[in-house]
Amino acid sequence: MASTELNWLHLSDLHWGDASSMFLWSQVEDEFYTDLEKVHEMAGPFDVVIFSGDLTNRGTKEEFDALIIHLQDLFKRLKELGSENVKFLCVPGNHDLVRHDCDEADTLASWFSNEKIRKRFFNEPKSRTRLYINERFENYKNFLTSCDLPFPDDINYGVIPGDFSAVIKKGECRFGLIGLNSAFLHLSDDANKYNIAVDVNQFNGVCADQSTQRWCNENTINMLVTHHPPEWLADGSTEVHKFFKSDIAPSGRFHAHLYGHVHETKSTIISVGGGKYRREFQGISLFGLEKINGETKRIHGYSAGKVIIKDGQGRIRWWPRIRNKKDDESYVIERDITFHLKEDGGYFESDIFDVKKCISDTPPPKSTNTCSKYSAVTEVIGRETVIAGVITLLKDTNRRLITLLGPPGIGKTTIASVIASVFKDKVNPDFKDGVYCCSCQGIEAKDSLTATISSVVTNNPDTNENILFAWLENKECLLILDNFEDTLADRANVESFIEKLLEQASGVKLLITSRESINLAGIEKVVSVETLTREYSERLISKLADDLTFTVYLKTGDLNALLVELGDVPLAIVLAASNLVLGVDYLTKELQKQNIDVLTKCGIKIEDTTKDKCVAKSFLLSYSKIKDNNERLLFHICSLFPTGLTEADAQEILPALKPKNYASLISKSLISCPYKGTYTMLALMQTYAYGMFKKMSAKSKKYKVIVARWIDLCVRKSIEYYKTPRGKGTRAINELIKEFPDMFRVLDYLILRSEKDSFWEILFNLVDFSRFAGITKEVMTFLEKARQIAETAGDITNQARCIRSIGDINFRESRNKEAMESYNKALPLYKQVGDILGEANCIKGLGLCVIKDNQTDMGIEEVFKAIKLYAQINDKHSTGEAYTELAHVLEEIEGFQEKAIEYKKTGEEILNSIERAM
Repeated sequence: MASTELNWLHLSDLHWGDASSMFLWSQVEDEFYTDLEKVHEMAGPFDVVIFSGDLTNRGTKEEFDALIIHLQDLFKRLKELGSENVKFLCVPGNHDLVRHDCDEADTLASWFSNEKIRKRFFNEPKSRTRLYINERFENYKNFLTSCDLPFPDDINYGVIPGDFSAVIKKGECRFGLIGLNSAFLHLSDDANKYNIAVDVNQFNGVCADQSTQRWCNENTINMLVTHHPPEWLADGSTEVHKFFKSDIAPSGRFHAHLYGHVHETKSTIISVGGGKYRREFQGISLFGLEKINGETKRIHGYSAGKVIIKDGQGRIRWWPRIRNKKDDESYVIERDITFHLKEDGGYFESDIFDVKKCISDTPPPKSTNTCSKYSAVTEVIGRETVIAGVITLLKDTNRRLITLLGPPGIGKTTIASVIASVFKDKVNPDFKDGVYCCSCQGIEAKDSLTATISSVVTNNPDTNENILFAWLENKECLLILDNFEDTLADRANVESFIEKLLEQASGVKLLITSRESINLAGIEKVVSVETLTREYSERLISKLADDLTFTVYLKTGDLNALLVELGDVPLAIVLAASNLVLGVDYLTKELQKQNIDVLTKCGIKIEDTTKDKCVAKSFLLSYSKIKDNNERLLFHICSLFPTGLTEADAQEILPALKPKNYASLISKSLISCPYKGTYTMLALMQTYAYGMFKKMSAKSKKYKVIVARWIDLCVRKSIEYYKTPRGKGTRAINELIKEFPDMFRVLDYLILRSEKDSFWEILFNLVDFSRFAGITKEVMTFLEKARQIAETAGDITNQARCIRSIGDINFRESRNKEAMESYNKALPLYKQVGDILGEANCIKGLGLCVIKDNQTDMGIEEVFKAIKLYAQINDKHSTGEAYTELAHVLEEIEGFQEKAIEYKKTGEEILNSIERAM
């Protein structure tokens, strides 16, 4: 097999425009072109010139304009040498931007320590810092558009000026090059490797229509170009620096990394811990002048390289060139003898490495499989039982119509594709005339369905119904109709069509995938497709991550929490896997914020995305089929109760509901009824529906009525949570724990509303119960959010209540230090508003903490200070509880058991007297 090569010329750090030294360039230029002829014979013809930054000295328009003339001359000479199709790629260096001190520069100085600055920069294209960076590189951007140099045809530009991805195709190989602007934070002369970096969002943003990792996977070879060296980009202590080697350039992703900046030349090929090799090639300065001990040191050189692909393996050859002084005081650019180079070629050769299988631009031959809609599926996870069951049904002579029924994204199409591949052979005894697959997406009338099926089975879309039936009459085939729910907009006619087809074409069997059953009694066999079990969900996302080389991302977050949000829905898992570079925990948080658009196929705009690439689009199509107003309201009300909507609660919120409304949503696979009188939704569909509800409730009067009834219901339910720890509850603790998520849902809704009374009531009713039941994590989260809101609103009382409640939870969970910090923060706030009860509660809490801190006498004294304050406001209940809690703590301390018994008795007497008085 012949080899395929990508040959490059690597230039760096020209610093064009330094008036104090440019007069020296003419001599270096002659030496450069003289040596280039020799290198071209060994390493050429070149496919690409790669310039790794510092093209100019100060990034001015004048410098770039002058540079263009010299670069055009370079390309002219390269063509004369035989590099006819050479392309140009470059990244900017720290000399290629115009520096300007201002507030935005000061803000960006906090890049590494302030995550909000980074998020705003990448999420808000018109943010002040983003616009500032664009302005700093304005001359560089204009250079790219006006230089008239031959950039690759397949090139995309990224988020920051200078970021790009490009593909150069040679033979059957794709050579991918990614350039990242590492200089955008180099905003002052004192920049160093501790405040320079590239961001993972740059890497994720360089491919316009897909994830960057997927783009890399499609290439035979991948190369990275930056201005700054990898040790500058990875060796800092910040999270941003750490991402470089883990998320941007993990070992094995790039076959070579080209860079400059340091002016000297270096190559590094290293494997850490037995991992894949990193190959790093530092470009020497083409025109570098440095002051060392007061003297100017001149450094000039360049390098060339080629990657050679043959028989599924690759290797890199690298020609480092440097300007040396000869004995006669003259200078010449020649091989850099500081490297161990091949004597016969003057190059350094890398290790041999495996490469991806070469691709071809030639379209594959047309498949003879009539089921061309489906690609071959070699492995399915968690669907083996369903597939085997459907295959058995299709072999049953008494079964003619099988419907795979399930909600959007559940995997019906995937299951059908596996079954199609099983039966695709036309000589198969079960279906000797083959398998035909039709997508019914968007087909909403019987005549359109007829035309679609005719187009697939007869290759004539103009065939009418009778001719189609006659053509199928003597055929023994399987007809798969995917996304059949769309056709049911014309239900009566479509049902009649299906019945006639089965009657007149006795050898035809139908396999339908649909979100809604056809309801042909005695004919249709419905096979429900459920969500995956958690075990299979984990296996699926692990397999997908492995295929995408994203496995590393699964280890950096709470995968189970993400799968909970995804609801074990296969489509959601597939799309989440392609976005794992964003981080497991990031995806989880975005879904918790009802941002399911994060599951759009990476790099694709939602409005341009089909339903198999965007969960939101898929759900919207199902929602659009709800025509009845009460059913739409019911759909959204279901989203308000994550643990399940009881019929009693539904009727209280929307009294007009009828049994047919529930049945209709069930038939459309939008809700289910796992047990009588309770209705649930897919977790992810619930997230989608709740997101819609929040938007609609802000605009619609009808929804505002629903909101008021829902909140009133939840306030009344929350009272049970308040009563239970006090022994006055009427419901089982397990039932209350199970419904905790319903309370969190209403808190989530109320937290952003201006009217907060219901929010505070529900929240603090839950606080005591959460401590009592030992489920405090979510409550702590809401308490912290609530504290921030109270602080912003100047609500000192509720701010103090939140902080003190956090302290109580920390104390109960033996985090003594954190509890004391909370009590000490809340205490002055209570004093500020004159809340004696709150003040006493904080002092009591501090006293109990002090006792646990082995200062027992001092702690008892503090608790009695609190008891005096309770007495001052005649709060006997708090007094009794203080004695009881004090006794409980003292029981564990040697020498204080008698006091514990005494205080316990006192507390019980006070609380019992209150009971008797009531």
